[in-house]
Order: sequence, then structure tokens, then C-alpha cells
Amino acid sequence: MKTALFKITFSFFLINLIFALGFASEPANPLPEYDNAKLEKSCDEFIQSLDVLKITHDYPKVIQNLLSVDAEKQIHGLQTLSETEDLNAIPWIIPLLDSDNRYVKVHASLTLMKIVTSYTLQRRDKNYPDKIVIKPLGKNDKDLRPLAWIILKMLRDSDPNNQSYAATMIGYLNLTYLDDDLRLLLKSRQPTVVRSAQNALGMLKIEETVKQVSLIDYEYKVYSDTLLQLPEKDVLVIRKKTRLGRNMKSVEAYDSLKKSFGELINDDLIHEFVAINSKSAELQNKFGKNLNIILMSKESEDKIFKPIDGCWKRFYSEYPNASGIIELSRIAFNADKTKALLYYGSSFDSGKGGIGYYILLKKHENEWVIQRKVMCWIA
Repeated sequence: MKTALFKITFSFFLINLIFALGFASEPANPLPEYDNAKLEKSCDEFIQSLDVLKITHDYPKVIQNLLSVDAEKQIHGLQTLSETEDLNAIPWIIPLLDSDNRYVKVHASLTLMKIVTSYTLQRRDKNYPDKIVIKPLGKNDKDLRPLAWIILKMLRDSDPNNQSYAATMIGYLNLTYLDDDLRLLLKSRQPTVVRSAQNALGMLKIEETVKQVSLIDYEYKVYSDTLLQLPEKDVLVIRKKTRLGRNMKSVEAYDSLKKSFGELINDDLIHEFVAINSKSAELQNKFGKNLNIILMSKESEDKIFKPIDGCWKRFYSEYPNASGIIELSRIAFNADKTKALLYYGSSFDSGKGGIGYYILLKKHENEWVIQRKVMCWIA
């Protein structure tokens, strides 16, 4: 019985895998050309080197969900796989990259990106704490570069989420020969895609094509309008670098946002929020003139909070009119920029108190008004 079930499951996998590895029809604009046969062969060999049965044995319920025709079950299965960070899950993800359901497809892309980046970050060079530098492959490290065939397919997909996730993987895997495709993404109308391409080019050390990732002026308008609607003191001390949330992972953020906001936001805005916060940006003091903002760098924060003993006393001595330390995420917008989504957190009360929110804002004339505020952590 088990043997028969495995044959059926594995046959389904092979059929979908072959279908998933085919490229879409050629776009009208000329694109860089590659040795597709070589890329495909290398990818096939890599997939065959993985232990497909391990995931089947370890997560039988997940496999049932992935093989289901129910999109919600497939998405749930992908979310579980993303948390395993197991390379052997990759063959089960690839067929869903060509799903007819757009949300399943995007979740498959996100899951693949998370597994690839998590595995690669095990080789992160800690001598560079302010940027991501990946050490060369070691003797026992799995080479994920053969996934270039799949990544290229994602890169040339029309969905900006898939393009963004593909660009991120190019940077992590040091696929320098895909730099021309990354340059094409710099012309995208989607800010998230452009930033992902810029970040990837930066990781590939192609500096001449990379501009400093910076926030746009209208994003500071959203920050300012938000802060004016929150109960804060005269002085606002804000961490200079953005962050997604306290110990919050991207998949957890997606689930929390989906549950908290329901029909107020669609999946596109959620995916935009998760993607745009995959990397921090540095804030500048371009907030409204009626706000007294102090941006705290990592160096300044370390001077106050190291050592821990007496740190909050030092903080309030330095900033007596501050309520605590505020942290903000990048801002995600819907397509017509009438809604905005961000994370806001504040630590206070001698380090024993704090709270974090996801905040959804709606544009009313020229102002951004809080539509809903959902607590995501409290201390």
C-alpha cells in the first residue's frame, strides 16, 4: 500500500516538475540569452541529489496539503515547509511555482527564497555586521547555484513578488552572470522590485549600477501623520534602521496580517509589506517639522545599552523628554497608493514595558488617517 502511494505521489511530482521547468513564451523586449540546456541539466542534477522521501516521511500531512486541489491547503503546506528550512523540501516547492492560483504561486516563490536565504546565511561573514557578506562555499556546503534555472524563470515572471524574490536569491547565491536581468528590473515601476535588484547588485559588488536605497519623501509623510496620531511625548527617539518587528519572521507576519486585517487589505499589500521589509533601510530626518525627532544609530544605542545594568537610567538621562525608543518598518502601499501599512514598536518603562502594532492607514485628501491598529506584541 505504501509503495503504491509513493509511486503515485512521485509520479505526480515528476509530471509537475517537468511542467514547472518550462519557460514561458518569449517577451516582446529582448532579454539576455543563456545556455538553457546547460542550466536545465545542472538544475535536474541538483534536484536529483536531494532526498525527496525525507520530507514525505517527516511531514506526511504537508505533502497531502501540497497535493491537494485546495489552494488554502497548498499555501498552509508551503508555510510549514518554509519553517523547516530543509533543502529537501525544494523539489516539492518547484511544481507550485507554476500554479494557476496566483497566491499559491507567490507563496511557493516566498518559501523557496526563505529556504535558500536561510541556508546561505549559515555562511554569513560576521566581520561585516552592517551588511550581508557570504563566505565562499565550504567542503560540506551544498551548492545551490544550479537553482539558477528556476530563479531565471521567476525573474522573468510578470508578478513583481516573484521578480523580487528571484532578485534576492541571485544576490545570496552570487549568480553574477544574471546581472543584466537584474539591471532590467531597475526599470520596474514597482519600488520593491527595484530595491531587490539594487540590493542584489550590491551583493554582487556591481557598485556602479547601485544607488543608495533610500525612502521617498511621501513615505515620510506617512510616518509623520502616523506619529502625530499616537500618544507620544515631546521628543521621539527612533532607531535609525527600519525593522519588521520584534523577532518577527516574514511568514509569521503574513499570517498575522491576514488574520488581523481581513478584508481591509488584500494579499498584494501583504506581500508588498513582507517583501519590502526583507531588508532594512536607513531613516533620515525628513519627518514633519512639527515633530521633534532624534534618530538613534546602532553605535549610539550601544553606548547607552552596553552594559545592560543601568542602561535605561542612562537613556532617560540623555533623553529626559522621550517616552522610550521607537522602531518603524518600511511602508508598503497598495497599487493606487490609497492605503499604507507599517509596523510601529515602542520600548519604555525602564525596559520592562513595550508594545508593537501593525498600523493600516487610509489616505483622506492629503492626510493619512489610521484605519486600524493591531497589537502584535506586548511586554
